[in-house]
Amino acid sequence: MVLLAVSYGLAQEQPQPATKAEAGTSGATEIPAIKIRLPKGTAVRLFLMEPISIRTAKAGASVKLQVLGPVQLDNLVVIANKAPASATITEITEVYKPGQEVSMYWHGGGLKLRLDSVMLIDQQKQVLQAQDAPKEAVTNAAVEWAEPILPNSGGTLLLLALKEETLPRGAVFTAVMNGDTLLDRSAVEAAQPAPVVRKHGDASVIVYYPHIWLGPSLTLWCGSVPIGKARKGQKLNFTLPPGEYHFRLWQTGDQYSLHAEDGEEYYMQIVVPSFRARKEGPPKLLLMEHDVGEFDSGYTTWVEAKDTPDMTKYDLAQLQAEPPAKRHR
Repeated sequence: MVLLAVSYGLAQEQPQPATKAEAGTSGATEIPAIKIRLPKGTAVRLFLMEPISIRTAKAGASVKLQVLGPVQLDNLVVIANKAPASATITEITEVYKPGQEVSMYWHGGGLKLRLDSVMLIDQQKQVLQAQDAPKEAVTNAAVEWAEPILPNSGGTLLLLALKEETLPRGAVFTAVMNGDTLLDRSAVEAAQPAPVVRKHGDASVIVYYPHIWLGPSLTLWCGSVPIGKARKGQKLNFTLPPGEYHFRLWQTGDQYSLHAEDGEEYYMQIVVPSFRARKEGPPKLLLMEHDVGEFDSGYTTWVEAKDTPDMTKYDLAQLQAEPPAKRHR
């Protein structure tokens, strides 16, 4: 079991606010037109860029994070999508010791993680803290069994109890700004990212299977036809016309319905419950948030060309057919 404790408190050595102007700027104070106020409590979503394990983690080690989705104010991006952020492991508890004050879920070992800072659009750092009233725990499929816990002793920690010893790459959670910050509007305007150019045409689907120990080979079905073989540590890519599709593993496995839109790109992860987790069930497909899937799938390799699904072999009716189990309900 792993426990991730995201501390609301700040360490003694923290990055300074992005300007020398006191971060305590009141909402009632008039802000000069040349400035943009980034208010305390502004939320930013982050995800882990590397797994954290109580077996190998060390207190004091830095943890890399990445922003998931831009943060905007006054129609301007103030925190860019994929901007870097950081945290620090402050404590590791491998086993429960008598007399130790820990969560009832922490007897198997745990971690405390302090959020540090995030890079703003003008390349300066802003101090972070965990949400006072978190609206989401980790949302990545691989840690969907996480349990958020708010302790009564001061409400200073957000605890995420995991029934496994590793918090995996791609775990998503929310942090907030630790204080008000004033940014130079001209610097923010000069650093705006290029507009996203929307693509048109068939949707692209990447299905990836993270490398796990004893991961079985699986057959990927779309509609009424098997389209490819999924093996641990690999990924495969194919395109589909916009529309509704039903994917599954095995011929009669649980389905995942995907509504493919014009020109969009989708990442689907194959999740196989670990023997170490207190979770049973068959392998399944889960749709990942785009940037998380894009990053996480980078740790897998492409299947050989001969194993790449050739969707031209199938009629659209076959690919969009509902599975037999659903058709006879």
